[in-house]
Amino acid sequence: MVKGAFLLGVAAVFISISVCCRKSIRMGQSKCLWLALPVFFAVGAAFAMTAEKETYLDPFFTAEEKDELEAGISGVIERIERKSRDKEEIRLCLKDCTGILSGEETMNGGGIYELGRVTVIFKELPGSVPQAAEGRRVQVRCRLAAMEEPRNPGQFDSRGYYRALGISYFAYGENLEEISGSCDILRVSMRKLREWMAENLERAAGGQDAGLFRAMVLGEKWAAEEETRNLYQNAGIGHLFAISGLHISLAGMGIYRILRKGMKRSFSVAALGCAGASYCYYLMTGEGTSAGRAFLMLSVYGAGQVFGRQYDLSSGAAFAALLLLVRSPLLLFQSGFQLSFGSVLALGSLHPCLQSIFQKESRTSRAKEKEKGSKKWRRKLLMALLPGLAIQLATIPVQAASFYQIPVFGLLLNLLLLPLFPVIAFSGIFGAFLGGLFPQITRTILFPARFLLRIYASACSWSLRLPGSIWRTGRPENWQLLLYGVLLAALLCFGKRGAETRRTAWRRTVRRRTVRIGIWIVPFCLMPLPWRGLELVFLDVGQGDGCFIQIPHGPTFLIDGGSSSEKEIGKYCLIPFLDSYAVDKVDYVMVSHGDEDHINGIRELIEEKRIANLILPEGQEKEQEALGGMKNRAEQLGIPVQYLKQGEILHAGEASLACLWPEGGGGDADSGLDSNEASMVLWFSYRKLDVLFTGDLEGAGEEGVKRYLEKWGGGKEKKIDVLKAAHHGSQNACSEELLREINPLYTVISCGRGNRYGHPAKETLQRLEAVRSRVFRTDKDGAVTVRSDGVSVKIQKTK
Repeated sequence: MVKGAFLLGVAAVFISISVCCRKSIRMGQSKCLWLALPVFFAVGAAFAMTAEKETYLDPFFTAEEKDELEAGISGVIERIERKSRDKEEIRLCLKDCTGILSGEETMNGGGIYELGRVTVIFKELPGSVPQAAEGRRVQVRCRLAAMEEPRNPGQFDSRGYYRALGISYFAYGENLEEISGSCDILRVSMRKLREWMAENLERAAGGQDAGLFRAMVLGEKWAAEEETRNLYQNAGIGHLFAISGLHISLAGMGIYRILRKGMKRSFSVAALGCAGASYCYYLMTGEGTSAGRAFLMLSVYGAGQVFGRQYDLSSGAAFAALLLLVRSPLLLFQSGFQLSFGSVLALGSLHPCLQSIFQKESRTSRAKEKEKGSKKWRRKLLMALLPGLAIQLATIPVQAASFYQIPVFGLLLNLLLLPLFPVIAFSGIFGAFLGGLFPQITRTILFPARFLLRIYASACSWSLRLPGSIWRTGRPENWQLLLYGVLLAALLCFGKRGAETRRTAWRRTVRRRTVRIGIWIVPFCLMPLPWRGLELVFLDVGQGDGCFIQIPHGPTFLIDGGSSSEKEIGKYCLIPFLDSYAVDKVDYVMVSHGDEDHINGIRELIEEKRIANLILPEGQEKEQEALGGMKNRAEQLGIPVQYLKQGEILHAGEASLACLWPEGGGGDADSGLDSNEASMVLWFSYRKLDVLFTGDLEGAGEEGVKRYLEKWGGGKEKKIDVLKAAHHGSQNACSEELLREINPLYTVISCGRGNRYGHPAKETLQRLEAVRSRVFRTDKDGAVTVRSDGVSVKIQKTK
């Protein structure tokens, strides 16, 4: 691994130097770069996959139910940071960690292991941590936690993200036992400078504006309100919260111009000042991937100025990418890396190609002087739009694959708002340095920037209110992403070849218009593909229930959606899942009963207006306050609320949902049934496929369902294909009599890993085994997907 990284790094240096040191680099002349890039990406991908296999080897967590282990960790403090606005927790980022792990689940009964980088989370910074802590070795008593892979479609891959950043584990610190060694003066100084600047911004701006300035200038995303961050992200300008080339260039190039032009220093001094300022800003703002890319590219620019060589954007980006991937090959698969370098390479290669296609043939100076009016402004506007268009074309596949949606008006917003961003950045930097000394004066100076922030928020809100502002693509297939790249490359080659060859004017016009139309058509190959059959996804919501149903050419359903073990299940599970399936609103959300582990995620969907119709069991909202509150809130937001009672059937094309229980509004005080016994039971049918949803049914409820099934259908034998086990597979659910009545071929149990209730019970599993039902469990298998054409059934596990 180390040898491979060293060889790759040496190759990167020589390739980049051979390109960057050429006296004249023009588009198409740097052949060594274009020959090296495909080889580099092939080697980088193979190397990254090898690194992934090595990095993902976790010998410490051998028991599936074990999520945390007691450990004593020794490591060097690399950074001290906060990641949340509402919590006071502090994170110590440790490198070169070794750990002594306790517990029978670990290898060797608690040996010493190399852990790499570990982030230790404290509720508050321990008093034993000195002011100058970075660079010192500490010993921490903590609970080591494994980072998980996504257990549902569309869920954020926290494990892959943090492993790409070099972080192997999270740990929850209990106490800090010992500190030794000397501090890293530069890192300590940058952290104190950031804290001092943040305090000054709070004094000068205060409130929400201070949080925005801290996020945009200091890289503290958590300081901005979550609602504002989501607004910027959905509108397509969320990159302003990421310290990127725009920020680093303002800092580094500002120092370079001051030293070179203002103070008349040499190229070497100016280049060193530029690189030094960029590196310090990179450290101060959290060492992000985009900031690292910008720092390396500015360093290449400075070296080119010193040695008198022309700087090439694509070559500098390739050099930065190689060095970053040598350090962490898994970055190649992260959206931040792809968006950052995709944008730069688009400006370096795609933008000149678009320019050659869209600009008209050369005209005489006299003809240019006569060009006035609307034609002149249209041409200037087109040329101004081309850089943004190039970036948009290059990053659309990444946005679709990572975020499952594309802000349609993002290009227009970036064109209008980005030129104003330097005013905000320079004002924020000014306020960060002088806000503590002259708060009143600084507050006045910050007024234009604060006014621009209001314009930003209004523009984002306005764009999102327009019809079709967000295009939900879902998660495209890999072949769709490949097809997009091939079609775009072919289209641009077709247009560029026509612009460079001698052809008649009308042929050039035809080619140019073909490219313009094709640019708008090509992204449609990323549209979600309709599944020809039925699809049911039993989501892994922890200790709770949730099943999504997608009918071919029909409506979508969500039966329950809540969890008692996972926080904000709607935000982190349900909404990302719906986005990955390109579902803007669920047509029908059906609630079995009012327990929190079935409805708290649905509340979040109601607040986000991601529900078209809410269906409740008839008569239960009076006794179950949670259902009554959900009904009232849905009606306030204009969401229709309907009721389903025993015997009613909801038809949807070739599919139908029949309500088997409760009887006559069960769940009333007079019925004598508790909320579990009164759970709404649904029989779902699609052609010859039958699925039974039982909520938390048990006891008297099961007896009632069994009696109803005996009468339903004229006494014919009932046999279902898939059973959603009642009450998470508890001991009192799925009685032997009911199982013999329905004889399920497959059974899905929704329960949380290591739950304190002991679900699923051994007795329940034995009863399912007795009827020869194949069991799938979300605690072990992750989300369980059932696909069917109405006759055959195919079941797929996420893990």
